[in-house]
Amino acid sequence: MPKDDINIYKFHEKKKRFLARERAIINNAIRLAKKQGIANITISLIAKHAGIGKGTIYKHFISKAEILMRILLDYENKITASIHLSMRAVDRDPFAPVHLYLKMRLADPELDRLTRQLEGQLKYDIQVAESMAQFYALRDSNVASINEAILLLVKKGLLQDAPPSHHYFSYLALVQGAIDLSLVENFQLDTDDRESFLSFIVEIGTTMGKTSS
Repeated sequence: MPKDDINIYKFHEKKKRFLARERAIINNAIRLAKKQGIANITISLIAKHAGIGKGTIYKHFISKAEILMRILLDYENKITASIHLSMRAVDRDPFAPVHLYLKMRLADPELDRLTRQLEGQLKYDIQVAESMAQFYALRDSNVASINEAILLLVKKGLLQDAPPSHHYFSYLALVQGAIDLSLVENFQLDTDDRESFLSFIVEIGTTMGKTSS
């Protein structure tokens, strides 16, 4: 193999290992935050569970706040990707944006609730102010896309004639209420029942506000 090809191969392998390690850091931070709460996780704890040295984490993130911010941004980017995907399906299913949005939000209730907690904690953190601005720009874009899809449904007579924001906030209330309820410790549902309940909420949400047309 030519020397240049060897160097390119080594570069790609190094980058692959770097990204895999970064993903391990984020995944372990999510797992620990879900289990122990945001306030109880530290860089040292994340490093221990990721199987790397504490100093290695600082090659990827400068602080715990930056790791938490990455979790928040990754989640909102997944919602963005889901919305874009659903827009391609509107010709076959006009309700695809609503359905996929609800499904995405309910796919991992603990993560969804965690991201709401992270938003509340990080929005005043100067360390991640620029990233928070990016997050809110993403959020605003996603809400605008969903409201645009809702408005089209209203114009087609498929949804009741109300401002798109009324429909959107109704979806939001349904999703957040269902997530919070499903995670209450004394809520009488085992894991299978909880998944069934959340799937039922997706179907209920997709029919909410529909006209008889």
